[in-house]
Amino acid sequence: MRKNFVVLLLLGIRGFASFAQTFDTYQIWTRVMVRKQIHKWDFSADFNYRRQNNYLMYSFNPLAFPQTTLLRATVGYQAGHNLTLLLVPFLYADHYRLRYNPVQSTEVEAVSQREFRWAGGIQKMFKINKLQLKPRFIVEYRYFPESTSRLRERLQVLAQYPVWERAERKLYALAFDELFYTSTATDNVVYEQNRSFLGIYYQTGKLLEYQIGYQYTYQKQAQTIFHQSAALVYVIFRL
Repeated sequence: MRKNFVVLLLLGIRGFASFAQTFDTYQIWTRVMVRKQIHKWDFSADFNYRRQNNYLMYSFNPLAFPQTTLLRATVGYQAGHNLTLLLVPFLYADHYRLRYNPVQSTEVEAVSQREFRWAGGIQKMFKINKLQLKPRFIVEYRYFPESTSRLRERLQVLAQYPVWERAERKLYALAFDELFYTSTATDNVVYEQNRSFLGIYYQTGKLLEYQIGYQYTYQKQAQTIFHQSAALVYVIFRL
């Protein structure tokens, strides 16, 4: 009886280990955004470039390989008191996953996957004294020409608190947590990832803003789990 129990336990551990393959990834995310506000409308376009480490070889260097190149247009509309409707009419991205070279099995290469995406959502702002809370819900339609298409839902809660102000210069502490769920072809909703961010948001005046901080992501892809650590550097130009 004990022998059978030990055998089953070992098989269970082996099966769990094969399912939960884990990688630690280190990344750098950069973004340049241009925004223009006209009355209740807010138009923006941003370019994102991200790098990642060679996680297959357990290297730390976050600049080793490309991770994502992304171009996006966004439209926001103030529909009511502290209520914003969001629309992404265009997004194109190249995502890069790492694999071992099929010819030189000891070498790692980055393989590109194209994506087109359209999205719509809603955001509401609440104020508690100086603290601003901004819950946001977005639904995305993601189309991958080389594979398939699917829906994804995103739920984010952002907190922003002013820590310093002088004339038009303002510094905020910024934090958010965001959950991602993917809807499959069988109408099942599957947990995909969770992003948490902590950093600062700095307005140098009316024309230039910065967002800098650290982001941790727990992500599940098929039978693989990723623990992603990323340094974020975003620059925003207002027209």
